[in-house]
Amino acid sequence: DVTESLAGHSSTTIFTDEYRCPAHVADVAAAIIALADRPDVHGVLHVAGPQAVSRAELAQAFAAWMGHDPARVPTTSLRESGVQRPERVVLDSSLAAGLGVRCRSLAETLAR
Repeated sequence: DVTESLAGHSSTTIFTDEYRCPAHVADVAAAIIALADRPDVHGVLHVAGPQAVSRAELAQAFAAWMGHDPARVPTTSLRESGVQRPERVVLDSSLAAGLGVRCRSLAETLAR
């Protein structure tokens, strides 16, 4: 947990080379509501944030948003940690975007 690490209560480190597409829960909920009324939409539909960010970038942005020094977020490399999991879990949301679904970027979300 980033807040616990910043407070010195946790030894959690955040990976610099593990990427995701974070989305605000309100954007995902709005997409579900909008698409639930679309009987013409079938199959897998990815709804995710518009850009891939590393977990470290996400944690540092969150720390800054909370008023902390982002440089205090403890980071490490996924490769150096020995943890075996995918580095890039990046979703293609182009189908959802074509249906009018838009998730805000990390910067837009934190600016709220």
